[in-house]
Amino acid sequence: MIARLACISLALFALSGCGTHQTVKPVERLGSKTVCIIDNKKAAQPIREIFERVLVGKGYEVRVLAEGASLGECPLTATYAGTWRYLQSFHLSLADIIVYKNSRQVGSATYKVDSDSSVLSQMASGNKKIAELTEQLFPDRAGL
Repeated sequence: MIARLACISLALFALSGCGTHQTVKPVERLGSKTVCIIDNKKAAQPIREIFERVLVGKGYEVRVLAEGASLGECPLTATYAGTWRYLQSFHLSLADIIVYKNSRQVGSATYKVDSDSSVLSQMASGNKKIAELTEQLFPDRAGL
């Protein structure tokens, strides 16, 4: 009995130190059909391309602004960041998308794998995860 409890406790302890975390604060009805995305050359690609493709699929027009552009350059602006980690293959380890309306934050989506996690099953396909985050971040079609 004690050995069984020890095994269960050890398994729970091992699992508690590794995992994924995802938070999404969706944007509310925006009324705008145009989203400007500030390019981020330091972010792992193809985050911007997937983000852009999902937005276009929801009826948004997307303008890509140069890296370092002002949040106020467009009424609706988004920034993004992300990294991949190599563990037998590349896996998304961090993604962060923030949406601003008139330079004020109105939504965000974050996905993070704990840094000490080496469990491949917990690391999502980057393409699918970015698409999922974008769908959750922009739940409505453009102009609604």
